[in-house]
Amino acid sequence: MSISIPTNQLEAALYAALNVAGITTLATNGVHNSLGRDANGKPAEPPFVVFSVVDPGRHRYTFGDNRYAVDYMYLVKGITEGVATALAGQIDAAIDTALHGVNLNISGYGTMLCRRVTDVSYPEDDQGRTFRHRGGVYAVSING
Repeated sequence: MSISIPTNQLEAALYAALNVAGITTLATNGVHNSLGRDANGKPAEPPFVVFSVVDPGRHRYTFGDNRYAVDYMYLVKGITEGVATALAGQIDAAIDTALHGVNLNISGYGTMLCRRVTDVSYPEDDQGRTFRHRGGVYAVSING
């Protein structure tokens, strides 16, 4: 069986897994794909969650050149404002609860497993405002 999956289906499944009360009660300005933007296209104010692809797909094959799985890597992080790390840590924990070890649901695909493979934590200074980024990189494996 050869496998092919549109990235928009995968990203819709990630969004659905992240856009839950356990996260949105902490990240009150929502969950965003790629860029943290509000409804008017302006930068969202923290706290919010953003996810983006960092590896758009590594294909795995059997003998005979049959593709049986595709592995994606996504950066998923909460962004908060200020030097304190408590809220960023709470959002990070909620992200991990929502994604790590979870089978994401996409119609027509047998197994989708999401696993955290590395942590991300860093501050950012932007024109005198301090932001805290905290989350992880998640490997998503799709089998047909």
